[in-house]
Amino acid sequence: MGGFTGLTTYRTFGDHSPTNLGEAVYGEDMSAYTWIYMPPGATDIFKSYPRIPAERTVGLILYDGLTGEDAVVAFGGEVTIDTGGLIPGQVYYADPVIQGAMTDIQPAGSFQIVGVAITEWRFLISINSY
Repeated sequence: MGGFTGLTTYRTFGDHSPTNLGEAVYGEDMSAYTWIYMPPGATDIFKSYPRIPAERTVGLILYDGLTGEDAVVAFGGEVTIDTGGLIPGQVYYADPVIQGAMTDIQPAGSFQIVGVAITEWRFLISINSY
């Protein structure tokens, strides 16, 4: 797997050191900014689905990729989401309907927070389950 230098990522607001990044292998084709899970003992990643405990969100992929290619995953800290459209101060949740997506509407029942928007483009990953 290659390195991942040159990414626009931050640990916390204003701290320009790298966020918590890791490498994996795409287990399926995915677009950038898809929330993923990683099966125990594997290096392959798949779109997360928070309603199944074994498929809960563990990180966010940062680039488009095809099955079998190397992936860069942000597991925590601050990232820049180039597509924008975030609501500053809004808490976001793993979407219980669309695999790999997030929503700003708190799901009924048990849910998983994936983080909070700092600006329209900057997002602080803070994955928790409730």
